[in-house]
Amino acid sequence: MSAPEPRSALSAVLRPGHSGAKGETPVALAERRLAIVQLQARKVQEAALAAAIASALGLTLPPPGQASSASETTAVWVQPGAWLVTAPFTAPGDLARRLAGAAAGLASVTDQTFGKAVLRLSGERARDVLAKGCRVDLHPRVFGPGRTAVTTIAQIGCVLVQAGEAPTFDLVVPSTLAEAFFEWLEASAAEFGCEIREPG
Repeated sequence: MSAPEPRSALSAVLRPGHSGAKGETPVALAERRLAIVQLQARKVQEAALAAAIASALGLTLPPPGQASSASETTAVWVQPGAWLVTAPFTAPGDLARRLAGAAAGLASVTDQTFGKAVLRLSGERARDVLAKGCRVDLHPRVFGPGRTAVTTIAQIGCVLVQAGEAPTFDLVVPSTLAEAFFEWLEASAAEFGCEIREPG
């Protein structure tokens, strides 16, 4: 007998369709179904950990304020010696097991897949939506693709990653606050129009 599919923290509120104003350039909002693991390097093992992860996954552990990707796996710096690593969700614990094998003796590995939710916001007015609740300077001169911030948006702790030029932003928040965060994003996007898309 197979186990039931894990339920999304946003399943009760995220309904594909249009909300807010009708316009030619609405923003797009969708949930990303990702495996999420936190890596915390052990004392004086940061360089060895970076080498091990690069060898096993081809993934560079980035410096502060940056993200890096290899294939479909992304690492985001979140604090000294610590990174969130994400990849498309396949099976519970799969990414954590891969990282634990690569980082044995060098880092603690904590599976955050069901403790975090990821929303992707994209479109010409995405920066304007975020600016209503975010104190980070998101002007493209200083915050472009690959840039990250650990910050507070709408009073909710968030890992913010610019994932593309569109601009496209990934927002990682606690699962327990995901519904409230989604509702704030949808309301903030209302004046521009918001296309809510299927999870991806």
